[in-house]
Amino acid sequence: MHIVISGKHLEVGEALKLHATQFVQKHVKKYFSHAVNAHVTISKEADSFHTHVTVNDGTGTHFLVNGDGSDGDAYKSVDKAVKKIEKQLERYKNRIKNHKKTKLEDTAIEATKYIINDFEDNVEETVQEAAPTIVAEKQLQVDTLSVRDAVMHMNLRNLPAMLFINASNNKVSMVYQRPDSNIGWVDTAIAV
Repeated sequence: MHIVISGKHLEVGEALKLHATQFVQKHVKKYFSHAVNAHVTISKEADSFHTHVTVNDGTGTHFLVNGDGSDGDAYKSVDKAVKKIEKQLERYKNRIKNHKKTKLEDTAIEATKYIINDFEDNVEETVQEAAPTIVAEKQLQVDTLSVRDAVMHMNLRNLPAMLFINASNNKVSMVYQRPDSNIGWVDTAIAV
């Protein structure tokens, strides 16, 4: 597995790079043996370190696993992020194996994801200027999944919500993390 370790607003030393590489290999390979690459980003935030880890299976099925960890010690923040990924992989290990057998390219639609500025930033804008400022845009695929698999993808990618095409009725649906720790599910009437 190819592992890239980078620092955001800090230099990552060789000892920390070695620790992160070994920890990712040891804990991810246990459940996700075909992982192709991982990206570990370590940043300094106030009085703590934050680590974000993304692992990609490289099979073209858009299967990603994300984990985050924060601690006053950089090494412990790496450990927490990787342990979170390991826990998710352990929880979903059987479904991950079955997921690799499906081809999502045949059952996905293209979409564009936009990142916009908050409308609150421009208090003085008129009604005619009500369009948001686009900060970034990215092409993505909306996959056909069961509700159960959509929840798994949302959890593994560490997302607050997941848009998908419901495999049972071919309609656009969304699952999202509720503040009470339950999962919400929106099933629209929009057929694909």
